[in-house]
Amino acid sequence: MGSTSSGGTIYVADTIAQKIFAYDYDLATGSISRRRLLADTSTVGRPDGFTVDAEGCLWVAMVMSGKLARFNPEGKLERTIEVPPTLPSSVMFGGDRLETLYVTSIGNGAAFGWQCNESDGGLFAVHGLEVKGRPEPRFGS
Repeated sequence: MGSTSSGGTIYVADTIAQKIFAYDYDLATGSISRRRLLADTSTVGRPDGFTVDAEGCLWVAMVMSGKLARFNPEGKLERTIEVPPTLPSSVMFGGDRLETLYVTSIGNGAAFGWQCNESDGGLFAVHGLEVKGRPEPRFGS
């Protein structure tokens, strides 16, 4: 999973290793370089899908933990939020002013032996975060 910041950085989550990596990213060519560890998420959970907010912070769905996490651009965990599903899978800001954080979740986790609940497989909206998202850049534009 990847998402870019306005500063030419792309992030990649390694769900199994519980790490998030950052790379320098050239939006025009799609080339990446300079891999570095942004965050070790082992104290929070397994990172899956994510997005970057208007302040440059990374919002991450922590699959198998029922949480969302916000990391600053230096990789420091700033806050966590509990969500109804055990298996949140990705997040994205939406709405007219990009003030709502939408959360998707995995609905077939039991097929893999994962602990699920009745909320898994749903789409959720988180309001009142006091941060906004930003439009995502498109490759090659």
